[in-house]
Parts: sequence; structure tokens; C-alpha cells
Amino acid sequence: MTSHQPPDPGAVTVSAGQVKLLLAALDDAADYKRDRAATCADCTDQPCTTCQWRLHTADAYDHLAAQMIQT
Repeated sequence: MTSHQPPDPGAVTVSAGQVKLLLAALDDAADYKRDRAATCADCTDQPCTTCQWRLHTADAYDHLAAQMIQT
């Protein structure tokens, strides 16, 4: 027996085409953040604070995309 729960008030319904667009945008954004970190003039032997944030954000975009694909 399955229980029907009310939708999350923050939930949004999107079409399949919109999901594909969102996944492509997340992929592009993650690549952009990684590219910026790779070409940063302030990073010599280790990522600077800004690039650490960029890389963390890129990973978050990847994680979000993976969650969307699983759903």
C-alpha cells in the first residue's frame, strides 16, 4: 500500500525537454567553473580560495544533475 504525500511546497514540475535543458546547463556550468579554476593566474601549487569554491560548486552541479537523472 502506497501513501500519497502532498507535494513539497518548493517542488516544481518541468517537462522532459526542460529537464534536458537543465541537465545541459548544469553540465556547462560545471565545465565553466572547472575551466576557470584550471586557468587561474592566482593558483600556483594549489587552488586559491576562489578556485576551491569554483571546484566545490562544480561538484555540487554534478551532484544535482545526478540526482535529477535518478529521479
